[in-house]
Amino acid sequence: MTARRFTSLPGTKVSAVRSLLLTSTGIITLDPIIGGGIPVGTIALLEEDEGSTYAKLMLKSFLSAGLSCGHPLFIATQKCSPQNLAKELMPPVEDSAPDHTKSRHSETNDELKIAWRYQNTPQMDSTCNSYSSSSYNQVYDLSQTVSEETLAKADIHYFPESVDKNQFTYEELYSAISNLISDRHHVDRPTLKTVLRIGIQGIGTELWSGNIVLFLYKLSNLIRNSYACVFITLATSCMEPEIVSRCEHLSDLALRLDTLSSGDRDHYLNEYHGLFHIGKQCSLNSLGVHIPDSNDWGFRLKRRRFIIEKLHLPPELQDSKQREQDDSVPSISCGTGSKRSSALDF
Repeated sequence: MTARRFTSLPGTKVSAVRSLLLTSTGIITLDPIIGGGIPVGTIALLEEDEGSTYAKLMLKSFLSAGLSCGHPLFIATQKCSPQNLAKELMPPVEDSAPDHTKSRHSETNDELKIAWRYQNTPQMDSTCNSYSSSSYNQVYDLSQTVSEETLAKADIHYFPESVDKNQFTYEELYSAISNLISDRHHVDRPTLKTVLRIGIQGIGTELWSGNIVLFLYKLSNLIRNSYACVFITLATSCMEPEIVSRCEHLSDLALRLDTLSSGDRDHYLNEYHGLFHIGKQCSLNSLGVHIPDSNDWGFRLKRRRFIIEKLHLPPELQDSKQREQDDSVPSISCGTGSKRSSALDF
């Protein structure tokens, strides 16, 4: 979805490089990796980890970001009641700035004298700070849940609205999304002032029936002409690899989580709970894709936050057998063969 209209929507920003309207994933460490956020009018596909624990956290972060920005939500799941999933959404942290940032902003202007010509110039913060007080990027506390008053005031649509049968079809899910978009969130409606966030949990399991590839094909065409974005978690353990590959092809952004057991962790992966992979980047309005500065990413839970960061090898603090072998390799010099050292040795 291009950003030629409604570029000042709450909870969004414009990508100057590709002229796209972006919205946050709810994880401030993930947005820069995928180019600033999820473009409006696209589908983000997340392949679930074993047990789908961390995939559910990412889905809740995506929905929580929409709730804090005032975006309408569409929640679809059959693993649990969609109303119960909405009750697990997290509120943003009220004050997430570091202490040194607070002390710097609390200083008065009398403590620092500058030239008179720069007195009216706005001060810039040159520190690398990943926290933001704007509505686009916020930090969410995984240990807290939103209040019932917040959910009552929010514009949330659920699927299924009532559990009257054990299995629902992809066609019924598509009809519910299509009716909501055509009524309120289509690009042809000039009074639209917000972005619809659609979160779908655990498709591909036996709880759903129908053709999942056809569902994603129709959904991608529908979302492309709407002010909406979709975040889907895919249960790959219940699907064939060929079907998973076709689902990735029909999505605009494909991500994957791989959890690490205690036996699989190396000495440099002890602090991570798993690995994060990017299978496909969004390429709308561009001949290329956003290329992150690394292909090795890990995720972990730290201080009630879900963090994705680049993998780094730790420094070698102790002598190892490999280092001893490297040190024992004889040096080669121009004076090889002579017993005495030569001036040309190097």
